[in-house]
Amino acid sequence: MPVNWSIVLAFLVTSSLLGTAKALPVLRYRQITPRSLAPSFVDCPSGAIIRTGDVVGPDEQAWVSAREQATNSSWTDYLSRINLSNVTFMDNRPPKVAIAVSGGGFRAMLFGASILNALDARNDTAVNDIKTGGVLQTSTYIAGLSGGSWLLASLYLNSFPNINTGTMFPIWNLETNLLQPAGTGITNLAGNIRQYSDIADQVDDKHDEGFNVTITDFWSRLLSIHLTQDASIPDDRFTALWSSLASAPSFANHSVPFPLITYTQRTFGEARVTVQANLWESSFFETGSPNAPVRSYLPTQLLGTFMDDGTPQHPPVEDDDGKGSRQICSSRTIFTTKSWISLFLIGETQMPKTAEIHQEGRDTAIIPNPFHNFASVNRSISESLTVELVDGGEAGQNMPLFHLIQEARDIDTIIALDASNDNGGFPNATSLVISWKNIPDRFPPVPATPEAIVTQGLNTKIVAFGCAGLANNGGGNDTYRGPMIVYIPNFNASGISTNTSTFQTSYTLNEVEGFFTNGIAVMRNPNGTSTDVSFAECFGCMLVAPMWRNNPNASDIPQNCKTCLQAHCWDGSSTGNPDGDVGTPATRNYNGTGPAPVIT
Repeated sequence: MPVNWSIVLAFLVTSSLLGTAKALPVLRYRQITPRSLAPSFVDCPSGAIIRTGDVVGPDEQAWVSAREQATNSSWTDYLSRINLSNVTFMDNRPPKVAIAVSGGGFRAMLFGASILNALDARNDTAVNDIKTGGVLQTSTYIAGLSGGSWLLASLYLNSFPNINTGTMFPIWNLETNLLQPAGTGITNLAGNIRQYSDIADQVDDKHDEGFNVTITDFWSRLLSIHLTQDASIPDDRFTALWSSLASAPSFANHSVPFPLITYTQRTFGEARVTVQANLWESSFFETGSPNAPVRSYLPTQLLGTFMDDGTPQHPPVEDDDGKGSRQICSSRTIFTTKSWISLFLIGETQMPKTAEIHQEGRDTAIIPNPFHNFASVNRSISESLTVELVDGGEAGQNMPLFHLIQEARDIDTIIALDASNDNGGFPNATSLVISWKNIPDRFPPVPATPEAIVTQGLNTKIVAFGCAGLANNGGGNDTYRGPMIVYIPNFNASGISTNTSTFQTSYTLNEVEGFFTNGIAVMRNPNGTSTDVSFAECFGCMLVAPMWRNNPNASDIPQNCKTCLQAHCWDGSSTGNPDGDVGTPATRNYNGTGPAPVIT
């Protein structure tokens, strides 16, 4: 009888994943083995484990302070290349710049990489031709969710290499289908079965230690192999932990931005999340949420520890998941596709366990709740034994702006890279609108609807928001002092299509090179407003503009920057706004009070 590949995969996925979860299990010590998801146990640290209150912890604060000092020379080099060497910083403090990389599967990963490549001082074309090279080296933070988190993981797990196709394509191994790691076709069936069986054994190790396991554990290992498994690197790198990267040389010497990977909290069994869902983040140092109901943090190294009122209930556990899951609980959207649903449905008639996982919806990343019975968090958080985290974009904010907009991080300018699939594989800034409607106090004014953004052409060029009081335009009133957002959408700037499906699971070298070619073209600003000043100068003016807007003692704005800001800042126009309630986004008429709308 011919092999039914769907049933084979369903069996391999589910056979070692399912079992009864235990709230506070009796755990035995097991040394972590290579290529295993079984946690390792460590001695309890002295003092309090949970930190509550401030969004920025002492480790992050100290690291960012050192990073700002390290970027001084990068700012000098960058500004001198774009005719802005006359710009002086107040109190010798350069602007604090952050980069946000949206979700959108491999499309978002590739678009984000193409723009980072165009901002990289190691790229001769970026430095000498389009002259945007060096911005990456001046940046203090970088955040990613979903496909954006895949990009961050592939960079930081590989010592932040040069971001070009020659370097990244072998690391990403995108020609191999994500769901068939041994290769496609019947000739590779045996290899795929071995690979899936091996991953199932790894996940089973975690389950054997008494920890919840879900489809996300399995999916994370697939993605880890696909994005970070390089034949030239020993297998033990497969077990690298997100928290362990704090000691990587590029991070320890402050030569790269501070990374944040973001998630959305979802209640078990929920089919949808509200736009007011708690948004979580993981740095190498800490994991938690700046949302008011939580506003508490656990050392990322100890994520997975069973806690009660801030006290460990067994020896703390190093990083519940290996490097794959640390990037992946922000990236489970592929399991909503028809191909995976059909895989589960086909298996239901053959194996009851497959039906169980399909019906119970174990598609979240489940971690022991670090804030269980912790008095400082809301009861909606503290009463649960576990926390379920899903794709960071499920609350509608598909760019990780919420975490960067926090006042404690004191960020001046956010470069927002948007590769969302809002319309035909391209963004229309729906995520920007939703973020604005949910965090208005610290978010710059933007057009009220995606329709207005499209009508004004803001989804096909680079535009700055939050310029009020600069060059007589900027949208909103002159009292806004939060971060400016420089919005860079994925659009066709080169004649090469980059609106691929979120669920495309393999890419050829030519397709990847197309993204990188388009990224350079986007940063040339081909569809932007023409001025007598080069776009490279204008981009630099947008990055430093908050210095002039926020400080009354700042020097006068140079004339070239006045020209640039007049041309590239949103002017507050309402052109294109439809009348009444016309559908998506769900938050269009939501004023922040009453029941929150859901994102379907």
